[in-house]
Amino acid sequence: MTRFFDHLKAQEGLEFEYNASDIALYFAALKIVSPMSYLAGKEHSPRFLGDPMSSYTTDDIYRCLHFLSKYKDSIMKHLSNRVGEVIPREKSLLFYDCTNCYFETPCNDVYWNRKKGLRILRRILRKENPDFQNLSDRDLNTVINESPEYSLMLEELIESLGEPLRMHGVSKEKRFDLPLISISLVIDEHAIPIDFQIYAGNQAEASTMVESIKRLKEKYNIKNAVLVADSALNGTKNLDMLLKEGLGFAVAKSALTFTDKIRKSELDLTTFSKVKDEAGNETSFLYKIIPYQNVKYERKFENGKWISNKYSIDCNMMITFSEIRKNRDLSTLEENILQAKAAIERNAQINLIKNGWKQFVITSGEIKANTAQNQSTSGQSDQTDGASNTSDNNATNDEKQKTKGKSKTKETKAKNSEPCIAVALNDKKIEKRRECAGFAAILFQPPPGSEEAMNADYVSSLYHHLVQIEECFRIMKSEFEIRPLFVRDRDSVTGHVLLCIVALIMVRLIQKKAAEKECSITAAKLKEIMNALTVLTLYRDDNHCVYLKSKEFNLTNGLRKVKEENSTSVVEPEFLFELLTGVKMPNVSTMEELRKIFKIKSMNRSKAQIEQLKCSVSA
Repeated sequence: MTRFFDHLKAQEGLEFEYNASDIALYFAALKIVSPMSYLAGKEHSPRFLGDPMSSYTTDDIYRCLHFLSKYKDSIMKHLSNRVGEVIPREKSLLFYDCTNCYFETPCNDVYWNRKKGLRILRRILRKENPDFQNLSDRDLNTVINESPEYSLMLEELIESLGEPLRMHGVSKEKRFDLPLISISLVIDEHAIPIDFQIYAGNQAEASTMVESIKRLKEKYNIKNAVLVADSALNGTKNLDMLLKEGLGFAVAKSALTFTDKIRKSELDLTTFSKVKDEAGNETSFLYKIIPYQNVKYERKFENGKWISNKYSIDCNMMITFSEIRKNRDLSTLEENILQAKAAIERNAQINLIKNGWKQFVITSGEIKANTAQNQSTSGQSDQTDGASNTSDNNATNDEKQKTKGKSKTKETKAKNSEPCIAVALNDKKIEKRRECAGFAAILFQPPPGSEEAMNADYVSSLYHHLVQIEECFRIMKSEFEIRPLFVRDRDSVTGHVLLCIVALIMVRLIQKKAAEKECSITAAKLKEIMNALTVLTLYRDDNHCVYLKSKEFNLTNGLRKVKEENSTSVVEPEFLFELLTGVKMPNVSTMEELRKIFKIKSMNRSKAQIEQLKCSVSA
């Protein structure tokens, strides 16, 4: 990356003293070995040979994050090209998914942007008007809020800070108390990331797909590819967009979203066939392929009038059935029913978010709402009985549409103020769950104009590989500790996520090389191995240091042989060195040879390292 960053620096006419390649490499590797914040990473630099961050300040590190964010697209494209030189990647099969990460702050960017806007405006007003210099911040805030002119200036300042990024939303980790960001990720068939985007935490996953895919297609000139995604992204609008962009798709669909017609006429297991695996052997899974059509109209109010957009898809749906899945679904359902019955017996109060066993309970609030709705409907029918279709009626209908949102808000507030008590079981939902137990579906369609057909075995294998992208998110969250995020502005957040993606690419390449040598290694085990490669430093008064290997580590405990036959013993440093460099490790007899092998700028101890050694010796 050094030559690429130097080329980018010269091409863009950039001037900065720090080496972006050194900082990016250090913190990307640190996420694999020992993830921590950027401030802590700077402080821990003396623990590593050569003290790689000794010549950089904390400001340099955060400026580097902004640099990485600004040129994220160029960096990801360069990485994609370099990975393509090592591993052939046609980009004909793409896996797409979203996740979210939380911040260590209870307030979102709406709060922080307003607070920052007030701080800037107070500084401006005190500089322009000496009378405001004696006012406290609270009193001056009151003046700003009561003045239309100053309030307008404040709104303009807040708008200039950009769209809020850290926002409260639906957290996949149940951290509803903290603001989030959403991350969309695209990987290839080798589970290696291709690209990513970040969005505000309150933005729905389905709404981010259109922008992410269009950017991906333009950046990498992707054609005739098949996109694989989960059920959260299978909206008609998204699928229509994929077909218009010349892409095929294979997306999951929950059996609970089946229409009544499909549930009654298409779930007869005697009409199903057995799915075959990649080797051509029959499995216990059953499938059935039927045509699927759906049309959606979306209305938007623009320029004083309503505009209707039509989205339609005409594809195939593969319905699958698994006896194992059915037993699991029914077992979970019975547990939920028992919990729901217990809640009804003790008249438990149910909150508004109804998931798990709560979705099978009818509450007192729902009964009241249904009763009020029925009375309102009957009243409206009496009033409109015999009315003609006049312009006055149309005006009344338009007025109703405008006030519809306000009335819903009032109704919602009224519902929130009243406690909802569990009254009875929702038999309709329970029966629907029993009817759909064991079933799932995949909507699929090859790219427009493609001559290759997508058969059932191929479609089934595609969706099973979607677990790879879930593993990518799991590695970044568990091993790289991508969250909680300790950076706050958009550029720093983007740079942080980019370094996590770079670290993930490094891990995938190491795993790929290990697989070629018939070994399997996880990200967690790689971290354990790397942390075990330590040396003991002996310090003398003349600041001369001697390095000794301090810990023996048997790599065979960390690497699992894929094939036991013809396996040879693995020697820890030699094997790991060969994985990382591609060449066998030579014999080392001098410090200079060690420096050249690991490409360390200098083996001389930095001031920070010497101070740490002196403190440890005196202790």
